[in-house]
Amino acid sequence: MQIAHWAHDFSYFLAGALSVADRRRHERDLLNHYLNKLKDFGVTNLPDAAQAWLDYRAHLLHGIGWVMCPVQMQPEENCCAFTERFSTAITDHDSVHLILG
Repeated sequence: MQIAHWAHDFSYFLAGALSVADRRRHERDLLNHYLNKLKDFGVTNLPDAAQAWLDYRAHLLHGIGWVMCPVQMQPEENCCAFTERFSTAITDHDSVHLILG
């Protein structure tokens, strides 16, 4: 259990669960839906759309650990799929540049 930034879990789930094509097609809508649901449940101090998009893009780096996942921990097809999904998302959104400035 941990307390973390909302974008940590959201970006990890979204980039990991969806194919590259589906993520690209739906990520903004899913992000807006997620934030609207948080608001519906009474969460306050939510970021505006621009800040939420930035936070999401920066937190994609969490998933890059899949590059180092040995096949003894996960089947090779899982390791390859997640590596492709996260590395493509990080490249699509220039996440490294967001962190390094």
